[in-house]
Amino acid sequence: MADPKQLPHLLKLLDDETSLVRDQVSRELAAFGDSLGAALLRLPEPPDGRQRRLIAGLLAESNREWLVHRWPDWFDLDDDGERLEAAFSLLAEYLSGRLNPQPLSSLLDGLAREYREAESEGTPRRLARHLFGTRRLRGNRDSYYHPQNCNLIEVIGHGHGLPISLAAVYMLTGRRLGLDIEGCNFPGHFLARVRHGETFSLVDCYNGGRFLDPEVFVRANPNASELVMEILKTPVTAESMIHRALNNLARAQQKLGAAADLAMVQTLIEQMTTEEPLEIPDLDTEALLSDGAPRFETGQVIRHRRYGYRGVVVDFDLHCRADEAWYRANPTQPDRDQPWYSVLVDRNHQVTYAAETSLEPDDTKEPVDHPLVEEFFRDYAAGRYVRNMRPWSRG
Repeated sequence: MADPKQLPHLLKLLDDETSLVRDQVSRELAAFGDSLGAALLRLPEPPDGRQRRLIAGLLAESNREWLVHRWPDWFDLDDDGERLEAAFSLLAEYLSGRLNPQPLSSLLDGLAREYREAESEGTPRRLARHLFGTRRLRGNRDSYYHPQNCNLIEVIGHGHGLPISLAAVYMLTGRRLGLDIEGCNFPGHFLARVRHGETFSLVDCYNGGRFLDPEVFVRANPNASELVMEILKTPVTAESMIHRALNNLARAQQKLGAAADLAMVQTLIEQMTTEEPLEIPDLDTEALLSDGAPRFETGQVIRHRRYGYRGVVVDFDLHCRADEAWYRANPTQPDRDQPWYSVLVDRNHQVTYAAETSLEPDDTKEPVDHPLVEEFFRDYAAGRYVRNMRPWSRG
């Protein structure tokens, strides 16, 4: 029987390099099983980050055995969403060293609750704006090949992940809100998919939750247009998503030289019945997805290149949504097919709608004096405003 009173003594022995001592400490810690994380948290002096890493190292082998043993648990669940969450939960628990006292389900519940408190209406577009705008979940460009990018607990906590892990957070949070958000197994860059009757939009969770027209992908690949549309429309199962996530994890562990972890992931893949994805042409995915990405974010202070006024971005569109009469009355008529921004003008009651090419960053770090600032922003620090969840209506 594991004794929590022994934990402080075991923590003091984490640095001991004697094989006999390390083996004994490992057995004592492993005896706590799934309750170890909570037991450590209840200590008067819980372990710091370094100690937690040492514990995870000591328990690495037993955690691998645990995951291989538990992996089939999600195979026979009835609902595809349940399977997806159960599989990602097992991966998150393993990648957290089984030391995180808060399960993935609780974190997803928290995201859904946070959204309900901020929004009166639930839509996939607003949820994307909340997760990838207000909460600032982003693609991890600095450490793309890191195992923790497959750990949804870490992705939610630190705000960075891979296209597929960010899409999974979006899908699983949406599921709690009654929103039908699917996956799209696009080559090289996983996307989410939102249906609108007979049509659908794609959502690039890695690049700010942008909604994309599937026709853009088709036009960008004229030599494989039929195959591209077939990929974009094909349903993606939980098994297919997890298979792809495991491949990402295997690549990360291979780059780290983690042979034992890599062998374990290969064992997990072998337990699954999902077939390998079909061979598909090499498409210029990254260039396509980065094209048209908004340069400025909500809360950013900008300056108009021609007219010189300062202001803060309160909202943006990926292309001009103003009607043709308004656009024709614009003296400069910038390209409509680029991001356009709603801007609260400094020392003025005016709200302008400006094209990205007309704006530049303002580096003065001076605040913006506008009557609507307090209505749509909840904080200001280091020259940037923090947007609240009040929806903007361009009107």
